[in-house]
Amino acid sequence: MQSAFKGLGMQLTYVSRHDYYRVVTPGKQAFVKLLLFHEVHDPSSAQVKLQHSGWWSDSKNAYAFPKLLVDLPLSSVKLNGIMLPAPHEGVEIQKYLYPDSWWFEVRPDICKGKDVHV
Repeated sequence: MQSAFKGLGMQLTYVSRHDYYRVVTPGKQAFVKLLLFHEVHDPSSAQVKLQHSGWWSDSKNAYAFPKLLVDLPLSSVKLNGIMLPAPHEGVEIQKYLYPDSWWFEVRPDICKGKDVHV
């Protein structure tokens, strides 16, 4: 994986404390967190979930959501004129990842005041 990103001029750094990769392009302000998920079987609902957890995680359910929301093939949505793969059920996955704020848009500081078309 490291060589694939390096071939695109990006740097990939693993942050074990939180179990994610930080992807940066040298000279750019923005970065991406690439979270790692693993399957867990929830006996209370007989549902397969994907869960993210680093050794610093304070909650067993942090970043967990039903696997069916990201089963292949994914849906496509247009973002700023570009078609991108997206989870099923629209914003449903947001309810799991951001339970206290899924219903409103929070733009990163670098995007505030810019015209981004969804």
